[in-house]
Amino acid sequence: MAIYHFYSPLPSKITTPALDKHDYDNREGRFSKLKDLYKKETFNLPEEFKDVKEFWKMGELYGRINGRPYLIYEFALPREFSDEKNWEIGTGFLKQHFGDKFVYNVSMHNDKGDSPHMHVMFYTGELDGIKRNKISYFKNFISKNPKKGGLHKRGDKFSSEGGDVLRATRKEFADYLNVYLEQAGIEKVSSESLEDQREKVLEEGDLLKAEMLDREAVYIDGNVLKRLKKGELIDGDKEKLEEFEEKKRIKKLKEKVYALKKELNQKLEEYEKYKEANKKYSDYFEEINNIDMKIYKNEQKLKTVENSVFNKMTNGEFSKSLMEISEINKRLKKSKEQKDIIAKDRLIKKLNELKKGILEDDSKKEEFDKLKNQFEMNYKKSNDNLINKKNKIIIKLKEKGINFENDEEGSINYLLLLYDNSKIKFEEYMKYAENKINELEKELNEDWNEKVLDEITRGEYSKIKKRCEKLNEELTNEEEKLGRIKSNFFNFKKRKEAQKAFDKKKNEFEKLSKVKKNLEKEIKKDYFKNKKSTSKLEKREQLNKFRLVKNNGKIVQEIFNMWNVSRNLDSMNLRENQKEEERYEDLERD
Repeated sequence: MAIYHFYSPLPSKITTPALDKHDYDNREGRFSKLKDLYKKETFNLPEEFKDVKEFWKMGELYGRINGRPYLIYEFALPREFSDEKNWEIGTGFLKQHFGDKFVYNVSMHNDKGDSPHMHVMFYTGELDGIKRNKISYFKNFISKNPKKGGLHKRGDKFSSEGGDVLRATRKEFADYLNVYLEQAGIEKVSSESLEDQREKVLEEGDLLKAEMLDREAVYIDGNVLKRLKKGELIDGDKEKLEEFEEKKRIKKLKEKVYALKKELNQKLEEYEKYKEANKKYSDYFEEINNIDMKIYKNEQKLKTVENSVFNKMTNGEFSKSLMEISEINKRLKKSKEQKDIIAKDRLIKKLNELKKGILEDDSKKEEFDKLKNQFEMNYKKSNDNLINKKNKIIIKLKEKGINFENDEEGSINYLLLLYDNSKIKFEEYMKYAENKINELEKELNEDWNEKVLDEITRGEYSKIKKRCEKLNEELTNEEEKLGRIKSNFFNFKKRKEAQKAFDKKKNEFEKLSKVKKNLEKEIKKDYFKNKKSTSKLEKREQLNKFRLVKNNGKIVQEIFNMWNVSRNLDSMNLRENQKEEERYEDLERD
C-alpha cells in the first residue's frame, strides 16, 4: 500500500536561508556527505542566471523586505516503484502544476531505497516572457507597466492561511499519483484526513477499510529527524520519536490485517462463484465419486480375497486375530511392552495354524479354491457394472459441454480433484488467514472492539464468543472422527451417521458465528460513526460512555433482540433462525 505525504508550510513558517535550503535539498556544500540523492534538476530558470543557486541568492538580496524568496513542497513517492519511475511521476506532476510559468528546482532522495521523496523549492513570481536584468526580477510588480517592475507574485496560487490552496494541491497530487497506482494494481491514496476518509468509506459501507483507517496519522516534526541524524536530540525528542515509531507500527499492522481480510473476502467470493458454476454438475461428480469409492473397495477386496475366504471358513476367527494384531502394533509404536510382543507372536502362530488347517486338507483346499474364484468373479463383475455406470455419466457430462478427452490434464480425475479439493483448499486458506489476522490483531494490542461489544451487551458477547469457541472445538473433533470413519470403506452405516452428526454440528456453528459476526458488524459501524478521536486514552474513555449514545436507538434495540435470541440458540429450531436472519437483513437495509 502506497504512503501518502504532501507537505507545504506557510511562508511565515519558513526560516531557513534559501542557499542553505538549496544545499540541503541538492546535497551540496556541507551536506555533500549525505548519500541519499537520486537526481536533481532545475526548471524554467531565466537565461540571465548562470544557475538556480544564483537565482535564490539574488532573491534573498533584492526581494521584498520580510518577504520569502522561496516556498517549498515535500512529498512522498511509492516504494513499490523504481527510482526512475518515481522521478517520472514526481516531475510529471510538477510540470503539470507549475507549467512553464514558475522557477523551481527539484531533488529526489531515497534513503536506503525505503523512503523515496521529493524536495521542491519554487518562486511565486510568474514568468511573463519579459527580459529583465537579474535584480529586476525581484522588484515589486507594476500592473500598469509590467516592464518597469518585477514578476507578478502569485502567493494566492500556492499559499493561504485557511489552507484551501494546500488542500487543493494535495488533492491534485493524489489524483495524479492514483493514475499510476491504479495502472500498477496498487491501492490508491487519499489526500483527505484519516477522519474524513473513515466517514467516506463508512457512507460507502466499507467497514473493513474504516477499521484500517481507525488510527492516528503518522507524522513527526521534520526538525526532530534532522536532529536525530546529527545526534543532537533535545528534551522531548526521544518521546516524539517513540510515538512516531509506534504510529508507523500500528499503521503497518493495520494495513496487513486489511490486506489479509480483503483477500479473504475475495477468496470467499471466488469460492462461492466456483460452487455456483459447478452446481449443475455437482450431482454427477458426487455420483462418480461414490462409484470410484465402490470400485476402490472392490479392488482392495481383490487384493485380500484369500483373507476373506480364510475368514469365512473360520467363522470370523481369522479377521478377529488380524484386528487384534493391528491393535497390538499401535501399542508397540508407543512402547515395547513384553506382554504385547508375546501376544503378537501367539496370534501370528494362530493365523498360520488356521491357514495350514485349510490348505493342507484336500477337501478344505478344494472349498477354499472354489470360494476364492467365486469372490473374485463377483468383485470383477461388480467393478465392470460400476465402470459402465461411470462411463454413462461421463457421456451425459460430455453432452452438457464437458469434454474430458480434450481436458488439459487429459483425465476426468483432474476435474474431480478440483471439485473435491476446492472446499478443502478454501477452508485451509480460511484457517491460515484467520490465524494470521488474529496474530496481527493481537500484536496491535487493540482489544477495544471486544471491550466495546461486552460493554454494550453487558457481557452477552463474551458468552456467544465462548460458545462459538466450544462449538469450534467440537466441530474439529467431529471432523477428525468423520475422517477416521470414512477411511473404513466397509461400514457405510457409521459413515452416514458420522456425516450427519458433523453436518448438524457445523450448521449450528455457522449459524451462531453468523449472529456473532452480525453483532460485531453493527456495533463497529455505530462505533465508527460516533467516534471523534483515535487516541488510546479517548478510546478507553469512550468505552464507558458508549452505552449513552442515543442517535442509534433502533439499531441498538434490534441488536439486543438478537442477543436475547442467541442466548437460547441451542434450543432454536431452523424456522426461528431463519426469522432472525430476515430481521437482521431488514436492519442492514435500514
